[in-house]
Amino acid sequence: MALTKICRLWLLSICLLIASPLYAQFVTIKHLLEIHTRLSYVEGEPTWLIEIRDMKSGRVLPYIFDFKEYDNSWIAFSGDRAYRVIASNLKFGPGMTITNFCGIEDGIIEGKSLSITLTGALTPYPPTSRCIVRKFNDAGLTVVDIDD
Repeated sequence: MALTKICRLWLLSICLLIASPLYAQFVTIKHLLEIHTRLSYVEGEPTWLIEIRDMKSGRVLPYIFDFKEYDNSWIAFSGDRAYRVIASNLKFGPGMTITNFCGIEDGIIEGKSLSITLTGALTPYPPTSRCIVRKFNDAGLTVVDIDD
């Protein structure tokens, strides 16, 4: 029991040590993917994996979104001016994955953010839902730590 607690604390410490320099490098956020869902039906418990590659650093940022509600709002960040969505996979279970979901794996995006609106019924059959993807200019965001 004590060994389990020590292992968990050790693992948590390692994660914090790894994450803190990564967070410091991404204090300035260049662009974002803004996702809104307005669904009429969700089959099962699908999960949406989006992976963003920063073209300058080569770093890959994975985002996983679970559909718990019909109406969702999510944000995924890019730390560089140029980025590429290298994966957009909607998984319904062990045997059903829709690759390039919403068609956002579309080359290098430079100087633009994406706004994605997903409507309809979310099922393993892609034509039951509709994705509207818009690109827009933004000036970038800055994340500031607020000390209590």
